[in-house]
Amino acid sequence: KLTLGVTVKKLWGYGGASVKTNNVDYIVLNDSTISIRNLNAEVGFSLPMNYDETGFNQVGRTFKGSGIGLDLGLVYTKKKQVSSRVWRGGKLCSQVYDDYIYRLGISILDIGRINYIDNAQTHTVQDASVFWDEVDTLNFTTMNQLMTELSTVLYGDPNASYSGNTFKIGLPTALSIQADYHVTELLYVSGFWIHPIRFNMNSLRRPAQLAVVPRFETRFFELSVPLSVYEYEYPRVGLAARFYFFTIGTERLGTYLGMADMNGLDIYFSIKFSLGKGSCRSLFGGACSNSNFGNKTLKRSSF
Repeated sequence: KLTLGVTVKKLWGYGGASVKTNNVDYIVLNDSTISIRNLNAEVGFSLPMNYDETGFNQVGRTFKGSGIGLDLGLVYTKKKQVSSRVWRGGKLCSQVYDDYIYRLGISILDIGRINYIDNAQTHTVQDASVFWDEVDTLNFTTMNQLMTELSTVLYGDPNASYSGNTFKIGLPTALSIQADYHVTELLYVSGFWIHPIRFNMNSLRRPAQLAVVPRFETRFFELSVPLSVYEYEYPRVGLAARFYFFTIGTERLGTYLGMADMNGLDIYFSIKFSLGKGSCRSLFGGACSNSNFGNKTLKRSSF
């Protein structure tokens, strides 16, 4: 069985900022002097604040930008049995459920970007060099004051660095490869590999992750132990449990048990309601009292 999926998302950005540096060559001479030999950079920001005032005082639209996100995915499922008969109606509960042997999937996540156009500024610095004395005396209280001060230092003109009123931030695009194997009736082993893809430097970066997740699964209970490597360097052990529709877990169990350095914690939970085919019941028996009733001509073949 081959399944193709496409998800299109409309996105709104409450605020955003980015700094892109192509080249920076500098020397810190002392606590008050910096010698900048060469600097190429671009700064963009669109924030929920008035740039001439202190504090976050909302101006303009609530959402400063918007965009489109796209997910593409393909899944191949190897079934234990293949039915040559197509269901053309009737009661869903009377249909036979065919479990899978394994599933393989590949997808590209978060293709797209958010374009910030409201209350936005971009500032560009190209091949700037300056001997900045008394840098420790830099003082500002508003965003506009900061940007004009930096422009004056680098160019000698408070408005020279200003280059536009719109900028874009790319989504954390990534390639994802997944696999899921049905070991026994209630035991499964899955795995996935996520690797970041950046189409330009003005994009968010999704962390790389490689994981193997054994799990025990029934209809009302599920227990899994994710074993992962974060950014190809940091091993992690997690634990997750599902009780019917409620799931709670962590990917950093070692931190809670004191087995790793205390540099971060995580916990997640979800509530999910699934629509199953149900079971047919009849006080007098009949077609719906047996899920295989009426399927004598059903042809199946293994592959």
